[in-house]
Amino acid sequence: MQTSFPTYQSLDALTTRLSNLQNQSLRRGEAVVLGRAGEYVAQVLIESAPETAWQVLTDFEHLAQFLPNVAATQVLEASAQRTVVEQTNVSQILFAQMQSKIRTENRVMAPGKLGFRLLEGDLSHLQGYWQVLPLSMSQVFVMQVVSAEADMGLLEGSFHLLFRETLKHTLTAIQQEAQGRALLQAA
Repeated sequence: MQTSFPTYQSLDALTTRLSNLQNQSLRRGEAVVLGRAGEYVAQVLIESAPETAWQVLTDFEHLAQFLPNVAATQVLEASAQRTVVEQTNVSQILFAQMQSKIRTENRVMAPGKLGFRLLEGDLSHLQGYWQVLPLSMSQVFVMQVVSAEADMGLLEGSFHLLFRETLKHTLTAIQQEAQGRALLQAA
């Protein structure tokens, strides 16, 4: 999936909703997740070119190699602007290991913006988008806005806690993968 990117952004302008503590965490390279009860905004700074961060986000065939909880992925349909992916996830909820399978449609919505939505799977609702916003030639601000629900009855609260933590781990893994690829490209 190819995309162009918006012009360079100001980090200060992108982080106005963050508290001082969250802003400091973000600037130290930590992933920051806002929201609760199924509505989240996750953010991270990545030391890489925008194209490298985009390549990591759209490397659907290899997500299981670097994303936590992703056991397998399979691209079912692919075109320049749309990709349908089936993904198997494994998570620990309380004392049980849970496996879930989802099929998502991923579409380029705008320069540097990748939307996704659940087509079918073990969640009752999943949709949102990724945004890659260049801060410079070698640093990007990556944001994921996501809404997710699972019909888990009494375990619904556990699902939301797990989902929130998984978002943080996912952004950290994307950060590490993009920065690793950037180092390889520079060598």
